[in-house]
Amino acid sequence: MKCSILKTQKIESKKWSGGETTELLIYPNTAVYQQLDFDFRLSTATITDPSSTFTNLKDISRTLMVVDGEIELSHNGEDPVLLKKFDQSSFSGDDNTQSRGLGSDFNLMTSGKTKGELKGLTVLQSKPFYYRLSSKLKFLYIYIIKGTVKVDCDEKNSTLDSNDMLEVSDCRDLNMQFMADIEADIILIEIY
Repeated sequence: MKCSILKTQKIESKKWSGGETTELLIYPNTAVYQQLDFDFRLSTATITDPSSTFTNLKDISRTLMVVDGEIELSHNGEDPVLLKKFDQSSFSGDDNTQSRGLGSDFNLMTSGKTKGELKGLTVLQSKPFYYRLSSKLKFLYIYIIKGTVKVDCDEKNSTLDSNDMLEVSDCRDLNMQFMADIEADIILIEIY
């Protein structure tokens, strides 16, 4: 098993029709977003336009999780769904997706046989949170939205600050422990 801290503060943000987006990771690292030749992509976005249309991404599966604010999503003209903190919506990149509202979100995009799940949670002050890592995962990513979290993974300790991400590869079955000195919000990204 391998654990690596990815510092995302130095990554450049780019404008999109509804606000600003930051690509945190694309896999494989030789993939190019515009060519849609990735297995998976992780990004954050800030929605600053009260009403926007998402980019059409053929053959891409998308999961969007709200991390701040409230965002209403509608796919293909269906009734809108209101998403609040840690709520998520999974949809096809082929969908005609409209958003209303202002906020920030975390995005997982996958293609082909690659699948993934997002889990948002708050690690309470001085109260450990335990996570069972599975050997069925290809990767686990732990993204820190706010706060500082200490992660014990296979007797290796890592301290992650806001916007840091821990990558765990060559996963095997074991327990991980998360501790925070003050309340912290994190997202677990499981890639199968």
